[in-house]
Amino acid sequence: MSVPVNREECYGSGECAYRVPDVFTVVDDYGEVIPGRESTGEDPRAIAAAEACPSQTIKIAYPG
Repeated sequence: MSVPVNREECYGSGECAYRVPDVFTVVDDYGEVIPGRESTGEDPRAIAAAEACPSQTIKIAYPG
């Protein structure tokens, strides 16, 4: 599973980076997945960050 962030909808609260700093970061005031960490969708903390995202721009992408 992957955890992409839709940068066009993100309004940069930083909640994701605050909750899971080893998966998410803030770049140019927008939340982003740290390169190489895109496949961490099974991590319960990443799922919780996606659910808590105020702009709902983090989507857990399931394969298939």
